[in-house]
Amino acid sequence: MKSNSQKKAILLKHYGFDEICEIMGFDDESNETVCTPEMKMLEKTNPSLFEDRMMDEAIINGNFEEVIEHDCRFPI
Repeated sequence: MKSNSQKKAILLKHYGFDEICEIMGFDDESNETVCTPEMKMLEKTNPSLFEDRMMDEAIINGNFEEVIEHDCRFPI
């Protein structure tokens, strides 16, 4: 069983953070779970906490399940 830190490291090994935000639907505001007023505020005021919270959401997102499981980039 991988820890959350390990899962985050695997994702960041295969995807840039900006790519993760795009896949998660933050950039185009298509994902209401991550595109909240709080997250938008964090992006501007506390980028490190924003990144941590975005990665918390990314490691439970189905788009990245196989990437984390196999430690390999898959087409999304």
